[in-house]
Amino acid sequence: MGQAVSGLFVLIVRPFKIGDSVIVAGEEGVVEDVATLFTTIIKSDGTRALIPNNTILSGKIYVKQQKQD
Repeated sequence: MGQAVSGLFVLIVRPFKIGDSVIVAGEEGVVEDVATLFTTIIKSDGTRALIPNNTILSGKIYVKQQKQD
């Protein structure tokens, strides 16, 4: 139940969006999906990391700036 509430909070507040390059819960990659229970990050080696949203809310979130051309 707590994880679903965390997921709703992440969906409402939107600390990051799909396509953002982030570091969350010690994982670095690009946000592929934000759902009620998990946020999916694609790491640089192609590995898909499913991170529970309650873990995201209880830790630091780093959103990396995209490079300007």
